[in-house]
Amino acid sequence: MTKKVISLSTLCILATAVALNAQLDWNSANADGDWNTPGSWAAGVVPGSADFARINGGNATVSGVVNVNKISTGGTTTLTVDSGGELTVAGDFLVGEAGDAASGTKTGTLQLNSGGQIAATTVAQIGSWNDAAQESFLNIAGGTFTIGIRLQVGSGAAGTINLSGGTLDLTAGTWQNLRIGDGVGDGTVNITGGNLITNGMRMNNDSPATGNAKINLDGGTLELLGNFANAFKVGDNSELAIGDGVFQWQGNMRTVIDTMITAGNITVANPTTSGNYPGVTADQSWTSADGSTTLYADFDEARSGYTTVWAESNDSDGDGYNDSVDLFPNDDTEWSDSDGDDVGDNSDAHPGFDDAALATYLTTYLTDNNYIVDDGTSGGLTEQD
Repeated sequence: MTKKVISLSTLCILATAVALNAQLDWNSANADGDWNTPGSWAAGVVPGSADFARINGGNATVSGVVNVNKISTGGTTTLTVDSGGELTVAGDFLVGEAGDAASGTKTGTLQLNSGGQIAATTVAQIGSWNDAAQESFLNIAGGTFTIGIRLQVGSGAAGTINLSGGTLDLTAGTWQNLRIGDGVGDGTVNITGGNLITNGMRMNNDSPATGNAKINLDGGTLELLGNFANAFKVGDNSELAIGDGVFQWQGNMRTVIDTMITAGNITVANPTTSGNYPGVTADQSWTSADGSTTLYADFDEARSGYTTVWAESNDSDGDGYNDSVDLFPNDDTEWSDSDGDDVGDNSDAHPGFDDAALATYLTTYLTDNNYIVDDGTSGGLTEQD
């Protein structure tokens, strides 16, 4: 009989191989909360570049350099990358996928603060794959988040991005890198500051659409690369609402933008600013139905090689009245309308009395007392009489 001897070095190699690509779970009972503290992990080992880190409950903070193969968060977890933190994920980055839908814990939050960096080499997803009622969040207050292939927001469950500062960079991929509500879940992107740059995007691509997809551009800049119509693909229940933010699309895309405005996929919000580009002569404009706001589009002047779209309020003094009908378009302190009849008291024949309500009352009174009420052409009494 032949005996086979396995050397100690071979055993060490085998043990190392078993440890690679391990799933390492966060220790939610640990009070430290720092990613690079071994005690923050259930196995007492900080995940390495070949490991799958799962955070299902408890909050974790990255303030140093971290490299992992994959991340999945859930259990109402908040994963924060602070100033000085550098988080690199080679594979999938799934926010809200861990946890349990039945218990309401299939949800998570990823927070990026000023001075922090996140690099997801392949795909990042905000919201779980499951058709769950829970919602997951990506909050960017500063720093830089770079994604290599695609960012999905609201696929199976709802997902929301809140961008108030910093940069969300989706230029490394090649095709519709930002996908919002691209499944049964609702997808929402709220931009109040910072910059979102993408090679392309699509909203609510499933047919028939079962969710909603919306971008609220209330500040900052949304920059879209790709000088062709399908760089921005929209389905049903999809809307880009432009308020105080600026939308810039590479190339002369005015005709496509006009079509999207007509279809209701690009709408105007209510901006608080007026005159984002006072030195630019816009090529096109669209005024809201109530006349309060106008969308403007310009090619090549506001930014060379780009179509720039912005909104301006038609109420420069902020008193709630359009400048075209405002007696005092630059001074809201002089405007008063005590009776709510949309006529300033300074020019109102009956300040303190709503003329419309007064007319209705008089008409009823005269009619009930058998007076003829008309416009005065047939000799009858009018409200003015």
